[in-house]
Amino acid sequence: MESYIKADRILGWRGRAGFTGVLPGYPNCPVKLDERGWRSTSNKSVTTLNEKSITLYGCSYGFGVGVGDEDTFVGRIQRRFPTNCVRGVALPGYGTVQALLNLQRDLRSSFRPDVAVICFLDVHTRRNIGSAQFLANIGSRYWGQQKTPISLPRISMSIAGDLRLSYVPIGELPLTTKEAGILQIDPYYSALITGKLLKTIKRECQKFGCKLIFAVLRKDAEPEVTRRLMYDAIGHGLEPYDISMPRSNTLLRLSQVDPHPNADGHKFYADKLSAIIETLI
Repeated sequence: MESYIKADRILGWRGRAGFTGVLPGYPNCPVKLDERGWRSTSNKSVTTLNEKSITLYGCSYGFGVGVGDEDTFVGRIQRRFPTNCVRGVALPGYGTVQALLNLQRDLRSSFRPDVAVICFLDVHTRRNIGSAQFLANIGSRYWGQQKTPISLPRISMSIAGDLRLSYVPIGELPLTTKEAGILQIDPYYSALITGKLLKTIKRECQKFGCKLIFAVLRKDAEPEVTRRLMYDAIGHGLEPYDISMPRSNTLLRLSQVDPHPNADGHKFYADKLSAIIETLI
């Protein structure tokens, strides 16, 4: 069966436009991707001059693995704001790097959002720097599905403190997840890089008059890193909204071993995010 993702020279990978099918590991949950390769939310493709558009940038949580199209928090928010155009720009494996790259692309196109929501998870800090552990994990999941090799966009920092974007192949890496754990990078560095990414995102939004929401959906896997990042965000003039739910609350998860939100978990996030969005539109 054709994969739901394909290689992208900027993002690393993106959804396959028009895909209809199931994701690996979730055979009972069909998904539909729109003409741009993002999860369908039954949104309007064109907005009127009086409507505000809302775009949520995220990862597998924002994509909604394991739940139907109508149950994702993006789809629920669209129903909460029926006169607005709500889009979800999210795929499994994405981090803050892809959020910035997608936002930059959207701000300079007809898909420019009036409100941008960055849906953050603590694991994004590792993804943003292309840690060995993340590369080994995502390589084992994605390699073999693609005819075209996929590369991961990662951020590093120059001696002058500037951010640098580079790409790392995630093909057949000669590294197991267990071995990669030994090479784990200092968490302070990953938080520092992610903080600078958020600062860049804020600057981009200000340039184009786009309102910005930084929402923390999960923090308990790396609480100290996330706490430091939220503190730095405030220093950058960006208010973090902590809407995380305890990892111990399995009633809102797909299962005890799968931390992704189930339909009730997506309703939890939709309620929290809708209340924040309502203050901005």
